[in-house]
Amino acid sequence: MANPEKYDLAVCCRIYPGVSRDPIFGFKDKLALTRLNLETFKEGVGDLKIKLWVLLDNCPPAYAELVKSIFPGTPVELIPLAGDVSTTRLIARSVASEPRGPMAKAFLA
Repeated sequence: MANPEKYDLAVCCRIYPGVSRDPIFGFKDKLALTRLNLETFKEGVGDLKIKLWVLLDNCPPAYAELVKSIFPGTPVELIPLAGDVSTTRLIARSVASEPRGPMAKAFLA
């Protein structure tokens, strides 16, 4: 396990490739929306040392490749899922239970 003190920020996010009935900003292409979200997040964290866990919920390989292309050199754990939100929540709780301090645990409180 990596030393949690070596990162400024630890984040766990879930990506699902489906598009809602009323997509935000009219996005019909979830991969394009995911790209926008990840690029915006990367810009927002700036020079912080980050660690990412990305829960890929029924995602085709293009989503894993997208994450890797946007965050080269960043410690990223890609976790493929073939479940539902309850499965995702269980895995996210498991990640949050690792010794990273109160902020990580507050993520799913």
